[in-house]
Amino acid sequence: MRLGCFVCLLLCFITTPLLSQQLGNCTTQTALSGGDPILVGDTASFSAQLQLTACQGQRGYCSGQVVFYAGQRSHVLGTAPVTQVDGECAATFQTSALSAGTHRIGGFFEPPPAYHPSSSWVTQVVDKWPSTVSVASSSNPSTYRQDVTFTVTTGSYEEVLTGQVRLFNGSTAFATVTLDENGMAIFVKNNLRVGTNSITAEYLGDSISEKSTSPVLEQLVIASAAKAPSYTTFDVAGAGKAARQGTVPNAINGAGDIAGSYVDAHGGIHGFVRSSAGVITTFDAQGAGTGKNQGTVCVAINASGQIAGYYIDASNVYHGFVRAVSGTLTEFDVSGAGTGSYPNGTSPYSINTAGEVTGYYVDADYVFHGFVRDKKGVISTFDAPGAGSGYSQGTEAYSVNGAGDITGESNEGASGGQAFVRKVNGAITTFGAPDATQTSGFSINAGGVITGFSLDANQVFHGFVRSAKGAIDTFDAPGSGTNGGQGTFPYGINTAGDIAGEYIDANGVIHGFVRAADGTMTDFDVPGAGTHVNQGTSPNGINAAGDIAGSYVDTKGVYHGFLRTR
Repeated sequence: MRLGCFVCLLLCFITTPLLSQQLGNCTTQTALSGGDPILVGDTASFSAQLQLTACQGQRGYCSGQVVFYAGQRSHVLGTAPVTQVDGECAATFQTSALSAGTHRIGGFFEPPPAYHPSSSWVTQVVDKWPSTVSVASSSNPSTYRQDVTFTVTTGSYEEVLTGQVRLFNGSTAFATVTLDENGMAIFVKNNLRVGTNSITAEYLGDSISEKSTSPVLEQLVIASAAKAPSYTTFDVAGAGKAARQGTVPNAINGAGDIAGSYVDAHGGIHGFVRSSAGVITTFDAQGAGTGKNQGTVCVAINASGQIAGYYIDASNVYHGFVRAVSGTLTEFDVSGAGTGSYPNGTSPYSINTAGEVTGYYVDADYVFHGFVRDKKGVISTFDAPGAGSGYSQGTEAYSVNGAGDITGESNEGASGGQAFVRKVNGAITTFGAPDATQTSGFSINAGGVITGFSLDANQVFHGFVRSAKGAIDTFDAPGSGTNGGQGTFPYGINTAGDIAGEYIDANGVIHGFVRAADGTMTDFDVPGAGTHVNQGTSPNGINAAGDIAGSYVDTKGVYHGFLRTR
């Protein structure tokens, strides 16, 4: 019987805010008050009103204590003695330690002997402090490519805010910045699109402060006045001066160092690197052949000055190499590469900041396969899904970014082929540009944006850019020809999304172009470039500053190097 009463009383304790407990004829009653909403850090006050009924010779005086708790009884906030206040028994308690949120605050009365305990509870809401945030621009309006400093200022009634703010252009976030000791943050951006940009800052909140969003800052960006680029042309000493001979730069790094090859008067090929100061160093791989169309071909240079490329030996077999900044060459072959004449062998095409090299190799059956070589020399091979396994089919990798992501193309035979992106974990996604029979990914930047070209049913080439999320935009340089073999050929993309390449016009003449991240196209011709079929300007690489390296073919068919700076 006592157990049944205890269970009944326990259920009452769980479900009733105001509880009366009884032991014989002795009863106690607890009524807890308080619970007015407060802000984090403010003091919450609670008062427990007690009634002790005299019984069994007990007088019913004010004594005992009340234990105050949050949520479970085990989470004790504190205790308060029961005293007589204005003729009533009461216990009061205050705390400023409650975190933001809704709390169930209980008061458990521990009475004197012969009295049974009782309890009550209230709901206490603790709100975060409101916050404010604003964003200001260092220059409004600004010109395209101008550095704009956005200063974010936060405020609160209580103290300096901590945490982070996120900057948006419209609905697209472009930066997350940590607040400094003054509750401020600064971010510099120089690739805002021409026109009106709706900039907002969102304070992300912290343990005591609410989130908030700034008013919209309308940042106006106007097209900058055209600045004539400067051209530096150069020839490597020893380069031939007849048609199809000369100097061919293939890549440029952030420091302005240029890597490429030159063809001598006998048709032999040699590597070179030109420093940003204009000093040219030539070199040959140890096993390079010395006959016509044999030798050393430099195709890529990374930020530290390491160069990747291939050499063609006396038997016309291709082999890979990496040249250290010191000048030391390490030659390598992918296991499985064929040893017959062209195009058998190993052909590196790109090297990233970590020294990872990607490219392709051709096996004895003339099938192409992709590879990546890490900085320790370990080589992994791969094939894109759907790549053909017949003669001159397979997988060709052309570019690797700092994250280790790779792009290239797969040849599927008569059905054409697609471009691909291979993530650093080995997962490969293939994709095709709209209305294309063949799509080739040729360059991938640090953000995972890919550029390349596609071929339509009429054998005309078109440029494309693919976002890191997979959206594809196609484009054609103004003046591109529309006959077979003509069109637009993007070759490089930098961190800002600027693309450099060439286009072939309706007369078969080659012209350079640069496409800004906002889609603005500028075409150009290097002074001295020829104006006949297969002559003209061919950009091959673009660095973070927008400097472009490449070659131009003069009226005699001779190749010369150029550097275009702005």
